[in-house]
Amino acid sequence: MGKLNGGYIFSSETCAFHPVGAEYIADVEPGEMIVASAPGLQRYQLAEPNPKLDIFEFVYFSRPDSQLIGKSVYQVRKNFGRELAVESPVRRCRHTRPGNIDTCCDRLLTGPRHPF
Repeated sequence: MGKLNGGYIFSSETCAFHPVGAEYIADVEPGEMIVASAPGLQRYQLAEPNPKLDIFEFVYFSRPDSQLIGKSVYQVRKNFGRELAVESPVRRCRHTRPGNIDTCCDRLLTGPRHPF
């Protein structure tokens, strides 16, 4: 949720606010309804919060410049990469010497096909 030109703006990703000149102000919490009207915002908790975040929100769906549950998507992805390097180190590569890997990137198995 953000503010823009004296009004309110809502988006599923925080990265949508900056390009249109909006200021991020808060998240809509799980089970919450927000009513934006002339007098301002009214927030109502309609259901007991039971948040469930799909890991693909961090890995695949969200833009890197977004924030989810107060965390930078970009930073979470970097941390995933660090953990992957610890759990599954590259032992050998056909084109480089062992341990001399500069970049490791995935190959999408879903979504649009991209030539490599």
